[in-house]
Amino acid sequence: VLLDVLGDVARSGAQHAGQADELRTDLTRVVSEHEELVDRFRELERAHAELVEGHLGYVAAQEKAAAEHEELVAELLQSRTANAALRVRLGDAGEQVATLQAALSSAQAGSEAWEREARLVLGSRTWRARTRLARLVRRR
Repeated sequence: VLLDVLGDVARSGAQHAGQADELRTDLTRVVSEHEELVDRFRELERAHAELVEGHLGYVAAQEKAAAEHEELVAELLQSRTANAALRVRLGDAGEQVATLQAALSSAQAGSEAWEREARLVLGSRTWRARTRLARLVRRR
């Protein structure tokens, strides 16, 4: 019975030794895979850090572009407001020019009429004066 028990123990020991070898092989394989996964994880972390840095740079550039866009829109609105005000002033100035041109034309027409009348009056007085002078000269 003892031999049977020892035989069973020896067979169990041999089985356990075989299983221990299989476990060592599996453990070695798992450790190797773990190291590969850790290396890959570190590579992915570095790549992720680079992507995050690039993304942050892109976001900063977009924020800067958005701020510049807002400034340009504000300048455009100011420019449009100023242009509208200038158009109003230009319209007012155009109306003033038309009014002044009409007044100038009227003044020129009035001036020409006054000049004609003055020439007539002067001519008339001159004629009268000449006539009187001629009478005086004849009388003497």
